[in-house]
Parts: sequence; structure tokens; C-alpha cells
Amino acid sequence: MAETKQSAPLALEICAIDRAPYRVEAAEISLPGEQGLFSVLPGHAALVATLGVGVVKARAGAEERIFVINGGIARVLENQVLVLTRTAESAEDIDRDRAEAAKKRADGRLNSQRDKVDVARAEAALRRAMARLAASGNPASPGGS
Repeated sequence: MAETKQSAPLALEICAIDRAPYRVEAAEISLPGEQGLFSVLPGHAALVATLGVGVVKARAGAEERIFVINGGIARVLENQVLVLTRTAESAEDIDRDRAEAAKKRADGRLNSQRDKVDVARAEAALRRAMARLAASGNPASPGGS
């Protein structure tokens, strides 16, 4: 019996400015869209979407690969998912102590009474740190760990 497009695995490629691409085959891919999380399955319609800071999950059976991205765009076409992002990191490569320290610094900046705090930049740093912690197995809430 010939394999159909529906049963072919998805090919995920995550390309970031700061590293070599990640390449993974998966049966399902979850992406952090600007408007919310969405999933891609084999046979998905062609799509281009903007991505926010967050976690990308690629599932193949019982195995799951997890990555953190810093926004970007995704293109889905013929069972290929291409993610273009500023930075990407595999969950295995995340330094949890560094991510915790970044979260504490961002929280400190946001809670600071100083006039020169760049709130948008501090909020973006907090979102990145929280995504890194979530990907490494320690989901953190904005109010604390």
C-alpha cells in the first residue's frame, strides 16, 4: 500500500541567527503563535504564521523534543515546517540557573520604582526567561516560581 501525504512525518527545521539549524521529524508539532498556541499535523494546509516567544514541541510517538524560540515566523508547506527565529535553544541545552537569574532580574526591573526602566524590554526579557524555564521542565508563573 502506498504511503499517503497524510501519514508521512512532518519535517521540522528551526533556523536561528545564532546557531546551526535544528532538524527533527515529528508526527505533531506545537508552535507558539502570536495569537495563541497551534498544532500542525501531517497534511496540514499551507500556512504562514507569526510566532511569539515560547515553546515549540515536536512529538513522534512517545518521544518529544522541546525548543524555545524568540518569536519569528513559521511556514507550513507539504509536511515541512520551517521556523525562522532570532534565537532558538533545545530544552537539553538550557542552563536553568541562568534562566532563573534572568527571570529574577526582569522581575526586579519591572518592580523597580526607577523612572528609566524600559518596561517593554523588561517584559520581553521576562517572557523569554519564563519560556526557557517552561521548556526545561519548570513552568514559572509571572508572580514567582
